[in-house]
Amino acid sequence: MKTLPPFKRGDTFQLGCLARDADGQPEDLTGVTLRAQVRLASSGDLVAELQIGLADQTTAPGQFAISALDTAAWPIGALLIDIEQRTGQAIVSSETLRLPVLEDVTHD
Repeated sequence: MKTLPPFKRGDTFQLGCLARDADGQPEDLTGVTLRAQVRLASSGDLVAELQIGLADQTTAPGQFAISALDTAAWPIGALLIDIEQRTGQAIVSSETLRLPVLEDVTHD
């Protein structure tokens, strides 16, 4: 499991991603449904459903971003993220990523 750099609660979360096929080449995601969630590492409880922003697949095949604007209520500690890719009836999930969430010092 890979660990992402620490993230401060309350900041905008965004992670650029690249889907690759079995040969390691960028995979055209046209017609593919993507979804991603953030869950507590300790319990698996859902923290957030992430937004998916797909790049233009003709000029940037395989590129997309996952994001969340409102992270003020995200718990401090270890969270887990994965990305689910659905093509027709086939469902494939990415490697699970660990996201350490830190307390934000400057906030309202």
